[in-house]
Amino acid sequence: MNESVKTGYDMLYLSLCALNDVTPDKERVEEMNNDMLFELCQKHSLISLVYYALAKVIAPEKRWLEANGKAVRKNMLLDLEREKILAFMNDNGIKHMPLKGIILKELYPKPYMRQMSDNDIWYDESHSRELEKFMRKIGYKDIVVGKAHHDEYRRPPVYSFEMHRKLFNKSQEPFYSCYKDINRLFIRDKNSKYGCHFGINDFYVYMLAHEYKHYSIGGTGLRSLIDCCVYIKRYGNELNFTYIETETKRLGISEFEEKQRILCRKLINMNFDMLCGYEKEMLEYFFLSGTYGNFENNVSNKLKRFDADGKINSKSKFKYIFSRIFPPMEFYKVYYPFFYRHKLFLPICFLVRVYKGIFVSRKKLKKEIQVLKKHNYQGEDKNYEKI
Repeated sequence: MNESVKTGYDMLYLSLCALNDVTPDKERVEEMNNDMLFELCQKHSLISLVYYALAKVIAPEKRWLEANGKAVRKNMLLDLEREKILAFMNDNGIKHMPLKGIILKELYPKPYMRQMSDNDIWYDESHSRELEKFMRKIGYKDIVVGKAHHDEYRRPPVYSFEMHRKLFNKSQEPFYSCYKDINRLFIRDKNSKYGCHFGINDFYVYMLAHEYKHYSIGGTGLRSLIDCCVYIKRYGNELNFTYIETETKRLGISEFEEKQRILCRKLINMNFDMLCGYEKEMLEYFFLSGTYGNFENNVSNKLKRFDADGKINSKSKFKYIFSRIFPPMEFYKVYYPFFYRHKLFLPICFLVRVYKGIFVSRKKLKKEIQVLKKHNYQGEDKNYEKI
């Protein structure tokens, strides 16, 4: 077992100790590679959770104290800012629904254990102009609006909100079609005139769909798996798995859901000795991905999708390269809206992309070529970066 994977298991062990309020084995903690553990927890947004477990047996170093303090403070600031934004929506008749981590953090033993990168909120897109004006009014300047299925609003020092018009974009099928009209799934909040939420089954399905989107592209970090553990631990006996199986089959993720659910039940009980081969492979994929995946996973997974058997070969590489040179129109709609609206100028856009690839995104382009070359040496593998 290489050092990175070993540290991944250490991070998992400490995370589960924190969730189960178990005191970690002090000898094991003292044998851990603290530098690698800290770095990996940063990548996976698990500083606060692991810090809680470490603090039970050792005095954490200054960097752990500072990183945990920043994470907890950010959560508190986002909570306060979110309440301001939701109050505006309620006062102005904008239907809305907090998503993902906003809900999940309340299921952790202590909300601050679930480190937040940003806040995600679905809202009725017919009110996008009203929301944009309000966000500008309260100081959000670096705004990306109307270019994708969500709008991004940021304000120093830590505020970041993704306001979702849709839960998935058009290129993410079958997820887009299944969630195109989500009003059918809404349950009105009791204490909010225009606030909504999913039932526990639909939240679970959406959580898995969102996770799988990342898992199948560039990978997703251990925090996603821990979220699933927390959810199953809280609602496992109440979930309707007949309904869940029907919904996940529609989304094409029923096998993923079942495998991850079985894995989560073992992890909740800390039954590491019961893990089978594919479960260990899943865990290692999580360990090596980081919170938002990594570039090599992204390219490799895209290559596999160009082959009917999920293999990487010369044919799939040719199709991948062709798709990078001539991307679908949805790519232009998201990243180059001017050229999407004025298709006559698409040849100019091609030159713009070549220029950016050489002079702006040279490092990413170099990494992409390296991944393609790597698969040349390895042979067939059986098992949109913006330019």
